[in-house]
Amino acid sequence: MTDAVTTEVRACFQDGQRSFASHKRIVQRLSVAFERDRKIFWKEFIRAVNRVLVIYARTAAAERVVQLIATFAGGHSTVTSSDERQSGLENFCSALIAYLLERTSATSKAVRFRSCQLLSTVLTCLPDDAEINEQLYEPLVEKLMSRAKDKVPTVRAATISGLGRLQNPTEEAEDEVASQLVSMMSYDSSPAVRKAALSFTLISTNSVAAFVRRCHDSREDVRKTALRILANRVHPQSLPIASRVEILKAGLHDRSSMVRKTCLEVLLRDGWLRDACEGDLIRMISYLDPEIYSTVAIDAARLLVTTSEELLMSAVGQINPKELTAETAVLLRACVVSSEFIAETFFPSTLTYVEALKAAENTSFMQKQLLDIAGSVDMTDEVGRQELQRFLLEDLIPKVEAGNECLRSAVSVLRRSSSIDTVERMTLSVIEGVELSEEEPEDEENMADEEILKQTEANLRVLEVVEALLSQKGHLSDRQQIQMAVLNGFTSSNSVLRASALQCLSVLCLREKEDDEALRFLPLFVQVCGNDTAELRLMALKCMVDFLMAFEMEDRSSKQDNPEDNVDGSTDPSGKALILSLLLDNLLHSDSEMRTVAAEGLARLLFCSRIEAEPEILSKLLLLFFNPATEDDDLHRQSMSVFFPAFAARSQTNRSLFEEALILTLNAISSAPSVSPIASVDPVEMSIYTFYLLEVNDKPLKRTVDSENSGDSQSERMILRLLNKVIDLCEAMGDSDALHMYCRVVGNIKLKQTVGTLSELESIMSLTSKAVGYIGSMGDAKSITFIRKFAMQLRTQHRDDQSARVLFGDDEEDGESEDGSYSDKENGAVVLRSTRARSTTALMDQKENVAVYMRTRNEPMKNKLSVGEGLERVSCRGRVLRSRNRRS
Repeated sequence: MTDAVTTEVRACFQDGQRSFASHKRIVQRLSVAFERDRKIFWKEFIRAVNRVLVIYARTAAAERVVQLIATFAGGHSTVTSSDERQSGLENFCSALIAYLLERTSATSKAVRFRSCQLLSTVLTCLPDDAEINEQLYEPLVEKLMSRAKDKVPTVRAATISGLGRLQNPTEEAEDEVASQLVSMMSYDSSPAVRKAALSFTLISTNSVAAFVRRCHDSREDVRKTALRILANRVHPQSLPIASRVEILKAGLHDRSSMVRKTCLEVLLRDGWLRDACEGDLIRMISYLDPEIYSTVAIDAARLLVTTSEELLMSAVGQINPKELTAETAVLLRACVVSSEFIAETFFPSTLTYVEALKAAENTSFMQKQLLDIAGSVDMTDEVGRQELQRFLLEDLIPKVEAGNECLRSAVSVLRRSSSIDTVERMTLSVIEGVELSEEEPEDEENMADEEILKQTEANLRVLEVVEALLSQKGHLSDRQQIQMAVLNGFTSSNSVLRASALQCLSVLCLREKEDDEALRFLPLFVQVCGNDTAELRLMALKCMVDFLMAFEMEDRSSKQDNPEDNVDGSTDPSGKALILSLLLDNLLHSDSEMRTVAAEGLARLLFCSRIEAEPEILSKLLLLFFNPATEDDDLHRQSMSVFFPAFAARSQTNRSLFEEALILTLNAISSAPSVSPIASVDPVEMSIYTFYLLEVNDKPLKRTVDSENSGDSQSERMILRLLNKVIDLCEAMGDSDALHMYCRVVGNIKLKQTVGTLSELESIMSLTSKAVGYIGSMGDAKSITFIRKFAMQLRTQHRDDQSARVLFGDDEEDGESEDGSYSDKENGAVVLRSTRARSTTALMDQKENVAVYMRTRNEPMKNKLSVGEGLERVSCRGRVLRSRNRRS
C-alpha cells in the first residue's frame, strides 16, 4: 500500500508537468491515492512541493506543477475524517497553507517566490463560499502583507492574487489589504507588480482614482491593462465627469499606437458606446459634458464616426442644424471634420448656414461649433456671403453675451470671406459703434455704478474684438486707432480690463518686425510688473520674456556715434538689461509663481542664446533650484531639472560656465547669514549635481604616458579648482566654516572613472598632499578627514593601473599598508605615499622642503606659522595650475 501510494503520487506529478489539459484526470488519481493512505500521501506530496520551491525560473513544467498543487489543494479544503484528525491533518488545504507560510520568510528568493505563488494560487482555487480558520487567517494576511514589501519584484507580484482574494469589499474604508494593493498599484517600482495589482484590486469609491491614474503609467502594457479594466468593470456613469475626460485624454492622445487603439476600440467603442450607452452616440457624448470639455467630446465623436460608416450615417440622421443641442452641435462638428461632403448635406448654400447661426443665436457654445465648421461650407454664393458678413458685424460681434472664443471664430470667418484690410475696416467700424444703452436705471442713486459697469463691459468688448483682430495674420493699416483702444484699458480700475489691455498690447508689439514698439511700451510693462495685482505681474513678466525671445531689445538711440556726448559715463540701461535685471530680482520673490516664471524665462533665454550666458545667472538658478523653500514648486523643479542637463550638453563652453557657477554658489553659501534661506542649501548635494552636469556628453580621455597635450576633462579641472580653493583658504587663514564646507565638498566627490592623464593625477595628488599638510597644521580634524577620504578614493580608483601604482609608491614593500593610509607616521608628517623620494614623479621632496607636522595628544602644535619659504616652493606648482585654470 505504501509503495503504491508513493509510486502513484510521483507518477501524477511527473504527468502533470507535461500539459494543463491532463490536470483534471490527475487530480482524480491523486484523490484516490489520498484516500488510501493520507500520511504517506502527505509526505510524498510535500516532497514534490519542496522540489518546486527551489526553482526560481518560471519554466513551463514548474508552472504546471504549481497549478496542479493548487487545483488539488483547493478541491480538498474540507475533510472531516477521524483518521485525518488523529494524524494532525484536519484539513489538507489548511495544512498546506500553514506549511507554506513557514517558508515565506526564507533567505532564498526562489523559496519566497514559490511559497507566495503557491499560497496565492491555492487561495484563488478555493470555492467562493470557502472559509479559512481564524487562527490561520491572521498569519496568512500578515505573511502576505510582509512579502508584498519584499525587495524582489517577482515575490511582490506573486502575493497580489492572494491578497486580492483576501480583500473585504464590505469594509473597504478600513481594509488594510485593499489599501496595500492600491499602494502597490500606484507606487511600486516594478511594472509587473503594478499590472498585477490592477488585475486583482477591487474597484471601489476609494480605489477608482488609482485606476484612472494608471492611464498615465510610464509602461505601455500597464496603461493598456488599466484601460481594459475600466472598460470591462466600470460603468462611465459611476465615474466623475473629470475622470472620464482624463481617461479619454490620456488614451486617445497616448504616444503608443497600441494604447490609442485599445482606448478607441475596447474602452470607447465596445465598453462605453456599445455596452453602457447601447449604441446611442448622443447619450455617450452627454457623459462627457461637451459644453465644458468640448475638445475631448469632439475628438471622441470624430474617431468613432471615422471608424464606422454605419455609425456616421446614423449620426447624420440624428442632427437637425436648426434645432441644435450641445450634444448634437458637437456631433455635427465631428461629422463635418471626418468627411467634407457631410457639410453639403446640412448646408447646401451659405444662406442655410446663416439661418442655422441665427437659430443658435442665444447659445454661444453652439454658435462657436457652427463657426468652426465654416471652412467646410461652400461660400461661393455672393448674396449668402454678404448676409453672413452682415450677421457677424451687426448681430454677433457687438453682442456682449458672446464669449471671447466665439468672437475669435467670428473674426476668423470674416477673414476667410474677405481680405485683412476689409476685416480690419469692418471690425474698427464695429469698435466705433459700441455704445452705451440709453435706458435709464430705475434707482437714481445707483446710476453712477451702473454706468461704470456698462462702460467697463463696453470697453472689455472692444478689447476682445481687438484681440480677435490681432490674432489674424496680415499687416494692420490703422494701428493708431487700435493702440488708443488698447491704452484706454490701462486707465480702468478693473483688473480684468487691464489684463485684457496688457494682453492686446503685448500681441501688438510682437506683431512688429522691429523692437521699436516693444521698447516704447516697456516702461508700462515694468510698472505693471512692480505695482499691479499678482495675475497682472505674472502676465507682464511673461510678456517681457517674449519680447527678449523675439527682439534684441537694444535702445539704438542710446548708441552715440560721438562718445564725447556722454562725458560722465552714465547711461540708461537698455531694454535687455532692464528685463534681465527684473528677472534676476524676481528669482528672490516671495510669490512662488513669480519665481517660477522668472526662472523659466531665464532658462528659455539662456538655452536659445537670447542673452549672454554668465556664471552669475547659473549660480542664482542653482541656488534657487536647491533652496528648500522651492521644494513644493513642482513646476519649477521639473523645468530646471530639464534645463540644466540640456544646457550643459550643448557645448563645452556651457559646461565651463558651470565650473565658475559652482565656485560662486559655494562662496554665496559660505558667506550667507544663518537666517538666510541660502544658508540652508546643501553644498554637497549641489556639488554632486554640478559634477553630474560637467560629465554630460564629456567623453572620458584615454590615458597614456605621453598624453600630456590632451585637454583636461571638466570634472578634473573642477577638482583642481576646489583643492586650490581649500589651499587658498588655509594660506589666508580664512573662515573656518568656509574651509570646512569646501573640504566636505571635496570629500564627497564621486570619482566615476580614473583621472585622464598621469600629469593630472600628479597635480591632484600634489594639491591633496598640500591641503592635508595645511589643514593638519591648523588642527582641523573634521576637515582633514574629508580630504583624506578623497585621497583614499583616488587611490582606490587607480589601484588597477600600474603607472598610477608607481606614482602612489605602491611598488615599495617597506612601510606599505593595505588600507592606503599615510606613510611616515612615526614623525607625524602628513605626506601622501606618492611623495616618497624613491618615486620618479614625487610631488614633494621631504629633504628639501619643510615637513608639516600634525598635533598629537602629547605634543602641541609646532611650526604653525613657520612653513615659510620651503612650503612656498612646494605650492609653486599648485599656483601655476590655478592660473592656468583661470585662463581656461
